[in-house]
Amino acid sequence: MNRKVLIITYWFPPFVEYGICNRILKLIKYLPKYGWQPFILTVKNDPTRIAADKTLVTNIPGYTRVFRTYSIEPLHLRDNVKRIKKNNKTFSNKKDYLLPIKLFIRDLLTIPDMHIGWLPFAVLKGINLHNKNKYKVIYSSSYPNSNHIVGLVLKWILRIQWVVEFRDPWFQFGKRYSKYSKNLNSFLLKKIIDNSDKVITTTPYYTNELKKQFPLKEKKIHTIVHGYDPNDFQKINNNKNKNEKLVFSYVGTCDRLRNPKYFFKALYILNQKYPKLKNDYIIQFVGNFSSQFIPLINQYNLLQNIKLIKPVQYHESLKFMKSSDILLLLLSPFNDLVEDQKNSIKFASASKVYNYIGAGKYILGIIPDSGPAHIIKMIHHGSVIEPRKSSQIVNEIKNHIISFKTVGQIKFCPDKAKKKLLYSNEITKKISLILNIEI
Repeated sequence: MNRKVLIITYWFPPFVEYGICNRILKLIKYLPKYGWQPFILTVKNDPTRIAADKTLVTNIPGYTRVFRTYSIEPLHLRDNVKRIKKNNKTFSNKKDYLLPIKLFIRDLLTIPDMHIGWLPFAVLKGINLHNKNKYKVIYSSSYPNSNHIVGLVLKWILRIQWVVEFRDPWFQFGKRYSKYSKNLNSFLLKKIIDNSDKVITTTPYYTNELKKQFPLKEKKIHTIVHGYDPNDFQKINNNKNKNEKLVFSYVGTCDRLRNPKYFFKALYILNQKYPKLKNDYIIQFVGNFSSQFIPLINQYNLLQNIKLIKPVQYHESLKFMKSSDILLLLLSPFNDLVEDQKNSIKFASASKVYNYIGAGKYILGIIPDSGPAHIIKMIHHGSVIEPRKSSQIVNEIKNHIISFKTVGQIKFCPDKAKKKLLYSNEITKKISLILNIEI
């Protein structure tokens, strides 16, 4: 009989944050193969969810039992208050003397993140489920970090094994935390590390960071990277028409942390230096593209070369990857960011790089030294160039265009043995070994 594991995950289809959902979906798909029966504890009424993808519901195995609970979302309540104030003229143009108090309350209600309102509902449901199913292990996977607070409370109450997975770093980097918030977050992280039985991160960089912070706990901290499921790509045809332009695609969000400005500058230099190549390539941005970068497209005269495509559902995004010649990965250089944002890039895993690898396409990473850069180099699946090195970017693109015009494809030799280690089945096997360990 399979042992039972309760997986705590805020994001779950149809409401998704893709990197997290893919990790969990592949986990529940392959865990039974290694003697574990997965149960899902998730949320059902979050009005702040960033995306809904009903196609992913079909990826939930029929044997998986999914339990959904209510949640109170502090920021949703705040938005309702703002809406009322906006419609009430008595609030307009008045100095807010209570702002410091309001910011303190905001911090209090959003530690460790905006989804902490799920805590009481998830804990009560978790206790009820354990009484019925007698789980061997609780497995909490972030982001959001509130998942781990749920796991922590259940660990205290139920006294069963608890495995913590940090898909992203603990802090919500990029948000301006107060000193009070930082101290409380640090306290919570210590409680999680101290009380967990095993800890998993998805990058060696964050594993090393946690080991530095908690040297007495280093033996319990492990790295298990993201992966990809080759089955997701088997039924997708490479439908790119022959004799078309060389197609670069970036699939995902472009924002301050994933800033295309240095890439655009390199394209401008390329077009000025080699004007005949301007008609031989196109760059597709598939996903949320911040309006702040639109002026750069005009400034660098790139309208002919840039194509913006609205966000698509997961399986459609895989088609874009598969039909491209080169896949782009963009991350801002460290010098452009404040300290917490630097850590966000350095420690985060950029899960889409694994789907890029699964698509079998050459990856051009315009990124600083980071987890994604390490993976691309390790698998020999493309090249990595620091964003500020414009001349190198220009030469790289120029060479690819000329090569494509000559042979009609981008040739490279990835390490197939190392790629197989990234199969979702293999990743789940490693996680199962963590679950199997008797604490």
